[in-house]
Amino acid sequence: MISVIICSRNTHPPAVFSASLQQSIGVAYEVICIDNSSNTYSICSAYNKGALMSRFDILCFVHDDVLFHTGGWGNTIANMLQSNQCGVIAVAGATIKTAAPSPWWITNYCKLPYLHSHIIQHSSKGSTLNTSFANAAPAAAVPVVVTDGVLMCCHKKLWQQYPFDEQRYTGFHFYDMDFSATLHQHGYTNYVTNAVLIEHLSAGRLSREWAEAAIVFHKKWKKQLPMFAANAGVDAKALQLAEAEAWKGWLIELCRTKYKGIVLWCSYWLQYWLLRPMHKSSYALLLRRIIKGRV
Repeated sequence: MISVIICSRNTHPPAVFSASLQQSIGVAYEVICIDNSSNTYSICSAYNKGALMSRFDILCFVHDDVLFHTGGWGNTIANMLQSNQCGVIAVAGATIKTAAPSPWWITNYCKLPYLHSHIIQHSSKGSTLNTSFANAAPAAAVPVVVTDGVLMCCHKKLWQQYPFDEQRYTGFHFYDMDFSATLHQHGYTNYVTNAVLIEHLSAGRLSREWAEAAIVFHKKWKKQLPMFAANAGVDAKALQLAEAEAWKGWLIELCRTKYKGIVLWCSYWLQYWLLRPMHKSSYALLLRRIIKGRV
């Protein structure tokens, strides 16, 4: 029923992953492990290869450093995918994607109400249940426009129509947002659900490679951004705030990852300034970038 596809730095799936999957999925399944121990593949090429090898009609693209905490989650996913217009089912994503370069969670520097997740996330500070479903029903689902790639499930026919873009994305970032954005643009609805709980044993990091992939994504989707999920409920003022915070976060991350030079950074800063011309943070960011070369 479900083809579970992973791209691993090991020749075989980690034993703890395999045991957790076997004990929880509750349906017929296969595991397709793309051996990337020699760094042969990008995540897009690995997932395309795995999907091409798959035997079942439902594909589950998932990281190999997760544990599954929901029994019978395979049936749950299969039932949710019965809708013909269902795109990706994930455990984290956002109802909007800003025109400003950003991760799916938009920014690390401000809390915004457009983010949805249901996942136990490990970090240097320990493990935390990150959920936006505190008062929701046990099997709720929220329409989103972009999703996180820690777990993404979809019908195989959708991947066949819209495979991962391995020509543009040659690393390990933005494949997830690009895939879900593609389905959204073709009329499918992506969802984040609390019906499946997983535990992610590592935390992501915004690196220079991430910044490069972010630029690729935003060039590709420039004419379609910002994007909104159904019933996102974002007015002009709220969108301006989200865009401003995204630009601010992008400027900080570019400095932190030491991406490119000051000319490019200043061109991005101008976009932020246009949104907040009288805000002290606009000038504080510029001064610190010029004087210290960082923020």
